[in-house]
Formats: sequence, structure tokens, C-alpha cells
Amino acid sequence: MRQTSVALGLLLGAVAVSPVAVLAGQAAAKPDVSELQIGDLVPSTTLIDQNGAPFSLAGFRGQPIVLTFVYTRCKERDECPLISGKFHELQSAFAHTDTHLVEVTLDPRYDRPAALAKYARQFDANPKRWTFGTGDPKTVFRFDSQFGVDPYPSKKGDIIHGLDTAVIDRSGVIRNEMYDARWSPKTIIAEVNALPPRNRRPWFIPLIMLVIVASMLCGWLFAPSRLRGRRGRR
Repeated sequence: MRQTSVALGLLLGAVAVSPVAVLAGQAAAKPDVSELQIGDLVPSTTLIDQNGAPFSLAGFRGQPIVLTFVYTRCKERDECPLISGKFHELQSAFAHTDTHLVEVTLDPRYDRPAALAKYARQFDANPKRWTFGTGDPKTVFRFDSQFGVDPYPSKKGDIIHGLDTAVIDRSGVIRNEMYDARWSPKTIIAEVNALPPRNRRPWFIPLIMLVIVASMLCGWLFAPSRLRGRRGRR
């Protein structure tokens, strides 16, 4: 009977483990990664978006990206909700551009796609322009750590974490990072607009290539007739 009670107690204790305790275990086993710096190429880590589809930052290559980190249960008004509110402003400002917004969770065990989709609706996020990322906790925590925003639990039961909002150019290179929530959307807009435009082949290159091909074709067609004419005159 005592063995049964002990077993039942252990089972109930395991069930009662809170997400914070799980996060504490993750914090103790912090991923051994190097923190990215301005000028570095962003990782091509595969994450899961708010619709349950896989994606990576490499999939947005050719587009400017504004990246930040939040979690849906955050109650600090001057942190995650404030940042997501600013992203809503950026979404409006970049409505007619190819700039893509990405927010990656700091709480991947709770922030599954359904939770992220609900959070996205609160900010009227257009999934074609604004992606929320989660995934396997180890993968997400490793990605978070590369940007220096390692989350860990507080005594209040919420999550303490660093802040980082990064501007990434069309080549996937980090061009700037802001480590607090005081940045202005106008600053981000100006920085994105100052990025080099998409590399496009000059309009006259295809024309030059066409002329070269046409010249070669004409030379090939008419060279034999000229040679025959010369031989006839001899």
C-alpha cells in the first residue's frame, strides 16, 4: 500500500511540474552557442509558424526582415505587448513593400501554433507579412540564445529574458540590433529603407546579349555564301 502511495505521489508530482520548472531546467542547460553579432549571417534554423507550417529566415532571402522575440503570456506592458504593438505599426508602414516581420517565441512549450495564431489576431497580423515562430523547444532555445535573449523563470512565475530587435538585410546579414523596447518604429522604417535595394540585372544587359547572339547567328548563316563567292571568282 505504501509503495502504491509513493508511486502515486511521484506521478502527481510529475504531472504538477509547471512550465516554469521546465524552463528552469532548460535555463540550467543553456545551449552552448556563440552569440551573433552585427555583420553575421542569420542561421537557417527551421521553425514552425502560427499556421503550423515550417519556415526559416533563409526562406525570406531577398527580403528585408525585422526580427524580435516575445512570448504570448507576457504581462509586462513595456516589453512583449509593447514590441508587438510597434510591429503592428511596422506592418502598416511596410504594407506596400517586401519587408517581412518575424517574432520568435521565448516560451516554445506553451506557445504552440494555436497560441501564436491567437496572439497574432490580437495585433491584426497578416501572415503573408508577419510570421510568428515556435518549434521544438531545444531548437527554439538554441535560436534564441544565438541572439542573446536566453529566457529563465522568475520567482513570480513569469519569464525573464533579454530583448533584441534585429534589422536583417536582403542577403540575410544582421545590419543592426536594438537591445531594449524603447526603439521607435520610425527608426526601424528609416533603417530598412536605407538598405541596398534588390539586386536586379540592368535593363540593357538582355539587349546586349540579344545583339551578340544575333550577330553570331548572322555570321554563321552568311559566312558559307561569302566563301563560295570567293572561290567562284578564282
